[in-house]
Amino acid sequence: MMETALAAWLLLTVVLAFAPALRGAFIWDDVELIQRNPQLGDLRHLTRSFGRTFLDVPTLTGPTSREMAHLYYRPLVTLSFMLDHALHGQDARGYHATNLLLHVLAVLLFFRLALRVCASGILWVPVVATLIFALHPSRAEAVSWICGRTELLWTLLWTASLAAFLRALRHDREARRWAWLAAGWLAYLAALMSKETAVTLALAVPLADWLLPHSDGRDGRPGGGWRWRSRNAVRCHLPLLLFSAAFVIFRLVVQAGRLRSWGEPGLLDRVLTVLQTLGHYGMLVVNPLRPSMQVGAFQVHVDWTLVGVGVGMLLAFAGAAHLALKHRKSSRRAQWAAFLLLVSAVTLAPALNIVPLRLPTLAAERFLYLPLAAAALLAGLGMATWSTGPWRRRAVLAAVALLASSWAVTVYRRSADFQDPVRFWSAELASSPGNPLVELMLGDRLLQRGHLAAADDLLLRAYRHYLRPGYSSSTSEMSALVRFVEARLARISAFDRATLRQAVRFFHRLLQISGGHRPARVALRFSDGASLEVAGRSPQVRRSLALYRPMLRTFLGSRLSLVGDDREAVRQLELASREAPERIDVTLNLALALGRAGRAEQALRLLDPLDERVSAAVRVLRQAAVIARRVSRRPAEADAERQRQLARLQGLLRAPMRAAHHLRQLLRREPDDHAARRELALTLAAGGEIEGPMALVGEGQAALADEVRRAYRRWRVSVSAR
Repeated sequence: MMETALAAWLLLTVVLAFAPALRGAFIWDDVELIQRNPQLGDLRHLTRSFGRTFLDVPTLTGPTSREMAHLYYRPLVTLSFMLDHALHGQDARGYHATNLLLHVLAVLLFFRLALRVCASGILWVPVVATLIFALHPSRAEAVSWICGRTELLWTLLWTASLAAFLRALRHDREARRWAWLAAGWLAYLAALMSKETAVTLALAVPLADWLLPHSDGRDGRPGGGWRWRSRNAVRCHLPLLLFSAAFVIFRLVVQAGRLRSWGEPGLLDRVLTVLQTLGHYGMLVVNPLRPSMQVGAFQVHVDWTLVGVGVGMLLAFAGAAHLALKHRKSSRRAQWAAFLLLVSAVTLAPALNIVPLRLPTLAAERFLYLPLAAAALLAGLGMATWSTGPWRRRAVLAAVALLASSWAVTVYRRSADFQDPVRFWSAELASSPGNPLVELMLGDRLLQRGHLAAADDLLLRAYRHYLRPGYSSSTSEMSALVRFVEARLARISAFDRATLRQAVRFFHRLLQISGGHRPARVALRFSDGASLEVAGRSPQVRRSLALYRPMLRTFLGSRLSLVGDDREAVRQLELASREAPERIDVTLNLALALGRAGRAEQALRLLDPLDERVSAAVRVLRQAAVIARRVSRRPAEADAERQRQLARLQGLLRAPMRAAHHLRQLLRREPDDHAARRELALTLAAGGEIEGPMALVGEGQAALADEVRRAYRRWRVSVSAR
């Protein structure tokens, strides 16, 4: 009865600590893998998910993304997202509730295990161990981030598989032993389909067979090992090891070319990287009050403090493991301690950069989910051993209460960061200043929300930080560059043809560099004195531009389309579409350019395979097609009405410069057309002009003048918002 009450109290504490996550949004990878992923709502992809990799989704595109798409195979995680989509659609709260439910289930299972492992007659010891597991601040990333579900699923399935295998090794009856073996294999395969690191079970099962007691040891004796040791090796351990080795070899073959060479940058540097990663995890465990999803990201220079922490952790682990193994024959707790120490090392090893994947981040909090479970049980064993007197118990309880309270507050605040992307990336920037990826993501979000001044500052900083010596070549710096130019152009008048032409020339030069030409330096300068320079001789820059060429063409083509150069715009966008056929944004920009060129029917045929993913664009282009048909049927003498319809078409397709051109043509033929004059004035004001629109407003039109001023003020507010 007491155990049930304590379990209920633990669950209530966990739910309250993570409650802000239930109001969470789609963050980072959630956007591409869930929110914008059309495959989740299509039952035809239910079985196809087992034949494709985790990141192989239409919306996650680009050279770097395509390379990373082959690194992960996690169909069960995708299936869980499909189930959530069927239940909750685009409501992120349902996905967050599923994550919290999985964590609650893990806490319940952990509490049950802690009752057995930490058995000492003191009930608060397993409760404290469970609190360490449930409320450590590193849990926020796995629980409050929807894509952190990977850690929750593979941990639950890995644990279930280990328990099933141990039951199989323990049972005397042959039939039940084979039934438990089958259950263990099923759970193991499911764990592997949730995350590749579940392969560590192949080592955990033999370790358990070797180290853990057969009895509970409640009679005071440590208990013997499992029986049928030779049979265990043939029936369980050897097949597990062989299958897991084949799985690892297959994954390495599939990932060949996506792993960093051990010769680059060198074996010593790789060892230092592993030690730094281990040091990061050590610091995360003991000082988790400033969590970050980008721990150690873009580390250029060796942090010798972290290397020292990593070496210290290795020495401490070796000493503790030696003592536990030395006393395992005479102490049940030593047997469990030895097993937990080795399991924590085995499950953490895949996250230590021993296999050098092309990832910029040294460590991530979510990777501690299972290893920290073993550490929490070790802490419980230590408290059960040390808390032999009343004063010691009170001291331990007071320390744990203070620690758990601070952790609960940290988890609560951290979970709240996942309620909004801007808040999330702002918190990340506070924890990881100077991290170019965080600056890029936050700048991109601010740009989408119209906070242009703050966005272009962050995007320029991200671009410059990416170019610091020591960073590997990628397309992220070019993405930051393009987004910075977009933010800058959004802050100037939409009718500033000179600046737009300068930007077009700048991107023409970048395309030349991407094609092998080497101008010494390409610069883009703005009227307010801001400038952007690209070193054409830099090998890193040339590689990045070559990888990013389709997006350079997309930017160039879309801007040429805005100024009316339809032929070159369509040419560049068609080339980009051939170079990156999977990119929806390239196809969409090509369709808009075709629509502005009066070829809306062709644009609709281009978008037809994308269906609901671009439904808004399809609706606009259908209206544009109707207008284009009307224009084509109008005789030459009806030129004024033709210009009016063309202006409407360009306004519909977000080309204000072209819309203003047609309105001016209309006014040349019909200077007394007040409706066209009003439309032109408002178009110019909404795009950042004030003198021209006010000149169009005649005397006695105070209402129109006020309307023009309001449109211009709205533009000023939109480009100066922070």
